[in-house]
Amino acid sequence: MPRDVSEHDSTDSESGLLLEKRLSAAAPVLAGFAFIGILEATSVQHPPRIFASWVVVSLFAVLAVALALWTSARTSRRNVRGLQTVALIVALFSLSFPLMSYYKSYNDFPWGFLAPLLILLIVSGWRFNQKWLSVSCIAIVGFFVVAANEAPAHELPRSVATDDISVTVERIPWNGDVAFTDTSPSGTRVEDEIDVRNIRLEGTVCRLLPVRCWTPRSRTLMENQLPPNEYRLSSKTFPPGWSKAMDLGILVPHWPSESATSVTVPVPKPGEKADNRLYASSGNGIQLSVTNVLWSKSRNPWSEDTVLTMTISFDGYSYSGSRGNELRVRNQNGRTMQLQLSSSFGGAGGGSVECEVSYVDPDTAEFTVDIFTEEQREKAYVYLRFGRLPIG
Repeated sequence: MPRDVSEHDSTDSESGLLLEKRLSAAAPVLAGFAFIGILEATSVQHPPRIFASWVVVSLFAVLAVALALWTSARTSRRNVRGLQTVALIVALFSLSFPLMSYYKSYNDFPWGFLAPLLILLIVSGWRFNQKWLSVSCIAIVGFFVVAANEAPAHELPRSVATDDISVTVERIPWNGDVAFTDTSPSGTRVEDEIDVRNIRLEGTVCRLLPVRCWTPRSRTLMENQLPPNEYRLSSKTFPPGWSKAMDLGILVPHWPSESATSVTVPVPKPGEKADNRLYASSGNGIQLSVTNVLWSKSRNPWSEDTVLTMTISFDGYSYSGSRGNELRVRNQNGRTMQLQLSSSFGGAGGGSVECEVSYVDPDTAEFTVDIFTEEQREKAYVYLRFGRLPIG
């Protein structure tokens, strides 16, 4: 009889050991599946939507965390507990990808999911032999709570200046509409000093989290009331509602002192047929051409204006997209003209854009199209950092 009990206990022990091995391997396997899917979980869309990849990666990660904590509570072996620690780290790292993708899409975190998860991680980590997890979660939560409630470093309006231009941020209301003014030296025009079309804003909250910022737009109704060396713009930003301040930087692209090459074209008289002549030049490995110059109705559906349209093509330069940052148009007096792209296409070897110029002065007899290399543009960029500014 004692022999039968011993055999029974031995069988139970072997079964328990086998179950422990299987469970100890389950969490790393699930964490591995979550890790494999992180690249698919980086999808971002505006207007936002929930992606299936977010759900799948989050599901594998949460299951891996639950199994790792449960296994850690049932085992006393260091190697098994160490394996669960690795599984926890991989799973939580993988979970951060769909969470950040959600944040970038919705401009905030899914607190209905994240808040209970953090509480469970803090409590379970402490109870189930993974105290580092509790301490880490408490430290992360504490950091973001303190950073979100940190007082702004500066008051508005705030100005930051370089040698030849200053930018003043006037206000950041709760809806995130940043208003700012560019000012160039007296006697100059801001548009002749910087490329106002390609000014960019960069925002962060809590020192780490990015804030989505739209491309700034000129406030044209107010611009007529300003001197030529001032230019007012506004940009929509999307800071989360729980942050009291936003770190703001403005990327200001100055016009390079020289172009890679340029083409000068006469302005046709209103009513003339399209000028089908090819105006071309080359320099610094770039071939630039301008064709189909004529007056026509704007392609902008909100405008009834007659504008000067043309086709600009270039080779030997990588197409940069629909912004047209590599191009500038100016009249014979050197005044920069407002260039808008109607359509564009291209690739690594070059591109072609259909564009229009509005607000052409009546005395403009000819205009010059400049093209700049990427290196020239990068050297002309200036980054102005405004620090932590108040929201509201």
